[in-house]
Amino acid sequence: MNAATLQRMLTVLLLAVSLQGGAATAGRAAELPVWRYTVRPGDTLINIAERYLIGVRQWPAVQQANQVDDPYHLMPGTVLRIPAAWLRRLPAAATLETSSGAVRWRRGDGDWQAASSGQRLASGSTLETLDDASALLRLADGSTVLLSPNSLIVLDSLGVFAGGLIADTRLRLQRGQTDIIANPAKRAHQRLLIQTPSAQAVVRGTSFRVGVDSNLSREETLAGLVGVSGRGRSVNVPRGMGTI
Repeated sequence: MNAATLQRMLTVLLLAVSLQGGAATAGRAAELPVWRYTVRPGDTLINIAERYLIGVRQWPAVQQANQVDDPYHLMPGTVLRIPAAWLRRLPAAATLETSSGAVRWRRGDGDWQAASSGQRLASGSTLETLDDASALLRLADGSTVLLSPNSLIVLDSLGVFAGGLIADTRLRLQRGQTDIIANPAKRAHQRLLIQTPSAQAVVRGTSFRVGVDSNLSREETLAGLVGVSGRGRSVNVPRGMGTI
């Protein structure tokens, strides 16, 4: 190991140790992005609002934000910028693609039930792998979450906007380890947030690992770049490095 690599590792570790309750982010902002909608022939602001917005009466806000002169006659190919907060949110589900060993799930605080491959899990569900078990979840944006043995994850929020063009997923890893491939198709406007008891990771297109052991949270970047920040400090964690 050369001196430059060692110095970089020490810098990452020193900053990571100070991040009690910090955040790991791959992307500049944790908020949902602005959606860019390309106008099609026959579109009006009113029918766009009917299809995608929380309420049809929000179309004047879109008109004002995009400086549209005539809401009834839009030029095809025009790109409208619409904040995701204005979009209608629909529930999504995670699919248990494969499982091995004893895997169980429950809805809210309900009773535990045996989980099976192909099962769809809604928001509020909890999935647990027991000894020598594993489970692979697929999310609405194509992201995969592989749970190692003795892991427990809560699907806090699974939602899509704009007819599925935007996915917003929030998970909570309570125990164990998970390997995540986020947004493999590198689609725009996808958001995945994974919380642990002491940190959170917001990603939009990378591969990384998160582990929880007692009061310790670990993050390892397998591909791409993850930025870690906390207490006014920040550090970028490149592929092959990690934080504690």
